[in-house]
Amino acid sequence: MDLKYAIGAAFAAGALLAPPVMAQNAYSGIEPQFYALDKNNDGAIDQTEAQARPWLQKNFSQFDYDRNGKLGKDEFLAAWNARNGARANAGTPSAAGSTRPADDVFENIDKNNDGNIDATEAQVRPWLQRNFSQYDTNPVDGKLNKTEFTAALSAQRAALGSTSSAAGGTRPADDVFENLDKNNDGNIDTTEAQARPWLQRNFSQYDTNPVDGKLNKTEFTAALAAQRAARR
Repeated sequence: MDLKYAIGAAFAAGALLAPPVMAQNAYSGIEPQFYALDKNNDGAIDQTEAQARPWLQKNFSQFDYDRNGKLGKDEFLAAWNARNGARANAGTPSAAGSTRPADDVFENIDKNNDGNIDATEAQVRPWLQRNFSQYDTNPVDGKLNKTEFTAALSAQRAALGSTSSAAGGTRPADDVFENLDKNNDGNIDTTEAQARPWLQRNFSQYDTNPVDGKLNKTEFTAALAAQRAARR
């Protein structure tokens, strides 16, 4: 299915439905994106703020259910789910993280939505932080625009492919962790763990310190080491 068509169809279908009443924790997966877009901290995303995300701006009116020119958290969640559903139906690969669209990765790292990744934002991806100056090329301005980031991501994926083949699939734990941590909060929650069935099945076993429904990098590294040992 054509991705553009799928997204349009999903948004059109979503526009016919009123947003459901959500429990507070239902918003946890989209709050980082919501608050990053809500520049004036008024608890809503207006049309100007939505410009930072072209997919949201284009479909803004469809999810502005109360027609007040703003998207509340429930309306933004509906738009977010429609977009993700459209991508799944269109067959956009994302479960493994390695083929995740560059635009999505870029948007998640670009926390201030200025269309660039600065050195501070790059800290969530150690490989990017380490090689930041190498990819800050045109212009050299202490930031990576989308073109520069796409080049960096392509080089990283190529390097990971070579490393994985040479080492027999022993991809560095940090890289696996980063690809699973979709919202870049430094933890893997149960929803993110679904991309790795073995991790989802044994999630509670490794959620140990603290027991908080999330795996931090130490817990995940232990889980990954145990999984690799079990395969031998």
